Amino acid sequence: MYGRNKTPITVNILDKEINIGKTLDIIRGFVTKVNLSGNLWSIGTSFFTDATYTTLEAKMGRFFDTNDLKFASNEFARQLPDMMANIGNPVPKGKLSYLLQLNQVVKDNKEIFDRLDQS
Repeated sequence: MYGRNKTPITVNILDKEINIGKTLDIIRGFVTKVNLSGNLWSIGTSFFTDATYTTLEAKMGRFFDTNDLKFASNEFARQLPDMMANIGNPVPKGKLSYLLQLNQVVKDNKEIFDRLDQS
């Protein structure tokens, strides 16, 4: 996307020239470096499938309705920065971290390996 033999695609934003190819190359390098691209299509598919089914379930109103979904989305958006800041802390702080611990979503490596040894 970006290099000597590539035709640059540039855009002016707020009087700054931004090279789109170079920007995409930097993003691609980051995704590759942190290994996010291992299953990128699966991640995207799961996200859209989950969003679709959650919206359909909310519209049906069997277990929760659209007001509940809106409240949960707002609460998640409000709590997410604190949750991201506390990644790696052994003692969770905040509603989402406590909820994940209560539902045993996040397990430590020792517990995972102990269960693997038992199988």
